[in-house]
Amino acid sequence: MRRFLKWRYAGALVVVAIIAIACSEAAKNPVAPGEDSYVPLYSATTPFNNSGRCLAADAFLAGKTSGVNDSSDLATGHCTSQDIKIAIAQLDSFSTDGGATFTAYTGQRITCNPGETIPAKMRAVIDETATSARTDIGVWIGLNGGNGRTGACNHYNLLNGTGSRVSQDGGDACGDLSNAANDTIALGLLQVACQPASATNDSVHIGACLGWTTPGGDQVCPKTPPGGNDGFRWGTVPGSTSKCNCEGFNIPIIANKFAKIEVKKVCAPTNDAGTFDLNIDGTTPNAAAANASCGGSTGAVVVSAGTSANPGGSHTVTESDFTQANYVSSYACTKNGSTLSSGAGASAGTITVAPLDSVVCTFTNRKKPKIALKKVISPSTDAGKFNLILAGVTDNNGGAGYGDGGTTAVSVRDTGSVTIGESGNGTTNLA
Repeated sequence: MRRFLKWRYAGALVVVAIIAIACSEAAKNPVAPGEDSYVPLYSATTPFNNSGRCLAADAFLAGKTSGVNDSSDLATGHCTSQDIKIAIAQLDSFSTDGGATFTAYTGQRITCNPGETIPAKMRAVIDETATSARTDIGVWIGLNGGNGRTGACNHYNLLNGTGSRVSQDGGDACGDLSNAANDTIALGLLQVACQPASATNDSVHIGACLGWTTPGGDQVCPKTPPGGNDGFRWGTVPGSTSKCNCEGFNIPIIANKFAKIEVKKVCAPTNDAGTFDLNIDGTTPNAAAANASCGGSTGAVVVSAGTSANPGGSHTVTESDFTQANYVSSYACTKNGSTLSSGAGASAGTITVAPLDSVVCTFTNRKKPKIALKKVISPSTDAGKFNLILAGVTDNNGGAGYGDGGTTAVSVRDTGSVTIGESGNGTTNLA
């Protein structure tokens, strides 16, 4: 034990002893850890080893698991034992801004949309339910929505001699649990994928596997080679394909049912140089939606469609950030390939979606015509001055009138008929 602590933590023995004593009661009666304990470190309170392979690959590489011939044996099967399992996932805090700030979890409702990632700080309570001790316990937490069997995982192990951890094998570096005991591991900060536990359970699920051995089949931990962090992984792989559990656990975050909304941009003429913001619920959902050019699209955006208990969601679809006076705007929306709504303007209004609906709204912006009036006089040297009239509005050029070559400012007009004319300015007589 002393050799292990000196080797793994490189700390003074006196300091390590103090930490171990302090943690013994905390393991039995878990309290919210301080910020430092969330950082994956090699310490007695957070036995995090590293981010690497998951259970199936580690078991294969370790070469110590009876019945495992290649990495596929545990990749899809076995690991259904209930001898040890994660009984409770304690969510301490979570972030809704990508990890810049964290909010303490006090029982409030938390939701997310599939495809999102929620930074969360948590602990796991591990229960031993067998009638005898279990040894060399390892925990693999799946990353990026993984199941703990394959892909990338964080790995943790228990430490001997603290709390409910009773050494069964002479006190090697990986901890054991006596029968009917429980213990708590600080998992630290995890990037949790918003994925429901099942089709009928909307709680966010985290994939995880636990491995162990039984007394008499103990492994030396950390295994050398490879030693180091991987030595703790290889020293906690299951003693056989029945000595593991991969059911994972749920946390109190609700994964919304989802639908998809896409907003497209069409212009007439198609080479119009205008740019437009394509909005869902009042904001541009991605980079493609901001300053979208003609022919652009948001792509299919995942939106909330309620939960299993309360399915359905409402969302607004609009376009903005352009000079609306220069265009005639209209929209047309389809839902699941059938006509949903259409009309004039830069807003398609509120759209109600059910789970798995697919809505596509297309905004068409037709450039309005522009008119300028120009005065030509023959002969060009004639001194006459004229007022130019568009749609009943007289433009006298600030009182000076227009001579030969004079041109009014460009005026944007609605499509349709418009009257134009002229009149004499000052002493000019049209006759």
